Amino acid sequence: MRKFKNQFDPELTVTYDGFVNNENKFIVSGLIVERDQGESVGSYVIRLSGAVASNYSISYVFGTFYIELSTAVYSKPASGTKNETGFGITIKENPAHVSTGKAEFAVRVPRASTVKIIIYDALGSVVFSKDVRTSS
Repeated sequence: MRKFKNQFDPELTVTYDGFVNNENKFIVSGLIVERDQGESVGSYVIRLSGAVASNYSISYVFGTFYIELSTAVYSKPASGTKNETGFGITIKENPAHVSTGKAEFAVRVPRASTVKIIIYDALGSVVFSKDVRTSS
């Protein structure tokens, strides 16, 4: 399972196998599914415990939960202005190149403007901030 930083966790799910005599997952009770604590970019163990089912011996295969960097696009017009058609940010697929530190994006505005570009790292700290004058 994967999520991006600053999102809620998706529902953690499990799969079952090995049932006999037309039995299925509904005979299992008490299963607890949780992941290791943490919200930083990285991987976390998904832990299973507590499951019981009559006439079955249960073994678990833990999973891995990943938190990845996200590409957030946020456009908010300055106070007192209108958000006009054509205003927005276009970001190329997977824009951050870790090896070079480069990211590719385009800012599109309906008329010449000053745009503040702010880039945050995975922990939410500002790593780049600059006012850029655009042309229409």
